Amino acid sequence: ALFVGGLVPALVFGVAVGNVLVGAPFRLDGDLRMFYEGSLLGLFTPFTLLTGLLSVAMLVLHGAGWLSLKTQGPVLQRVRRY
Repeated sequence: ALFVGGLVPALVFGVAVGNVLVGAPFRLDGDLRMFYEGSLLGLFTPFTLLTGLLSVAMLVLHGAGWLSLKTQGPVLQRVRRY
């Protein structure tokens, strides 16, 4: 549960950033309210999924760096193996 609880938000955040970079199909009505004109599956393009995986990889690298700085002994040796 802890693994999924850390993986899913990182992946969703990366996909959201990818969609911001690509742009999503919105339109404004007469009252300047935004409406999304795409489908839910349209948000998951290869580029956005790649940015999601990149986000997960960056957070894993950040955690490994933090562990290598803050631990010692057998835990440090295990971190250095990876």
